[in-house]
Amino acid sequence: MQAAGGGGVVPRGGDALLGWAAHTFAGQLGADWAAYLSPFHYHIGGEPLKHGMQWADAGILAGASAVLVAAGTYRFNLRDLNG
Repeated sequence: MQAAGGGGVVPRGGDALLGWAAHTFAGQLGADWAAYLSPFHYHIGGEPLKHGMQWADAGILAGASAVLVAAGTYRFNLRDLNG
């Protein structure tokens, strides 16, 4: 789905693949910092099945989601329907 200006509206599968790749291959490529850019790091990194829920990681994901929703809402309200 594309916006009228040609910009993407919904994330594509490539975004999810890039996040997974950042988590999976960061250590092997010597870019350990890149794993922190992936939501997979915060979900799978604490091994929730072995150690239980990692509340700090869940808080980071919830906070990032709230920031992205707020930014999206702000940009949505700035759209120009008459121009």
